[in-house]
Amino acid sequence: MCRIFVDLPNAGNRTKILKIILSKENLEAGFRYEELADATEGYSGSDLKNLRVAAAYKPVQELLEAEKVINLCLSIPFPFNHPALYAKMFFVLPSGIFSLP
Repeated sequence: MCRIFVDLPNAGNRTKILKIILSKENLEAGFRYEELADATEGYSGSDLKNLRVAAAYKPVQELLEAEKVINLCLSIPFPFNHPALYAKMFFVLPSGIFSLP
């Protein structure tokens, strides 16, 4: 049996891989691929692809966590759960600020 060993991509190649993997994503203007490539030293192309998938799920996970907090607030007995008390309540999440409707 013959095995072929492939080195991990260097920063330049990780930048190229990231540009391909993220080409259809809605990224902020001026996204710094090089900075992400530098931060992912030791990652394979497959690792970078998995990182993209994990990053896509992060906002969903944060919203589910915020929903748990809201449900907990609503389960507290009156008067502490009165809507007027938390009408202007904001939750600061890593991906941004979430406010109650």
